[in-house]
Amino acid sequence: MGRGLAATVLSLALLVLGAVVLGAHGLAGARTARSWYSGEQGGLADLAWRQVDCLERALDELVPEGATVQVAPDAGPLGQRLLEAAFRRGTVVAPPAPADVVLTTESTPGGGCEGVTLVSAPPSATPVPSVTSVPGGGG
Repeated sequence: MGRGLAATVLSLALLVLGAVVLGAHGLAGARTARSWYSGEQGGLADLAWRQVDCLERALDELVPEGATVQVAPDAGPLGQRLLEAAFRRGTVVAPPAPADVVLTTESTPGGGCEGVTLVSAPPSATPVPSVTSVPGGGG
């Protein structure tokens, strides 16, 4: 009988432990879902979306239709989106291929496209800020 009691106690202990683990994960999931819907997590995603939208409009102003474009490797985390937008305007080439326009970004706290400015220059020149804000760009 001692063996049956030990097995029952062990089974109950494992059941309680499993319920605690499941409850902890359920609580963590509920907190994550709440933060998504309350906007706690969405703030950075919304900021990135606004930056990309503004930078794409600035790119449309800076890059002539059909131009050969490079996006500098130092364009930062938004460089991939600049590449995608540049494909709509012209031909994208990788350095050191010749290009009509080289694009990169600069951090401009409080200005530009929500703190980021699109910078363009001929490939041989030092990039200078070309567009600091775009109407409706949030900056």
